[in-house]
Amino acid sequence: MEVQEENVAYNSALGIVEGGVFVDGERLDFPDAEPFIRDGRTLVPIRAIAEALGSEVEWNGET
Repeated sequence: MEVQEENVAYNSALGIVEGGVFVDGERLDFPDAEPFIRDGRTLVPIRAIAEALGSEVEWNGET
């Protein structure tokens, strides 16, 4: 994964709890994959969270 951002400042609150992911108090819905906890680790669909925080996410199939 490659992240290309400069001088990024987020002013949002992100909460991940069993049963949901919240950004600034709003629950995010994930049509393709729900977050889950496995072996004490929380796995979340990072694209949806990044977009909810205002990031633009693109796919580069060559890398």
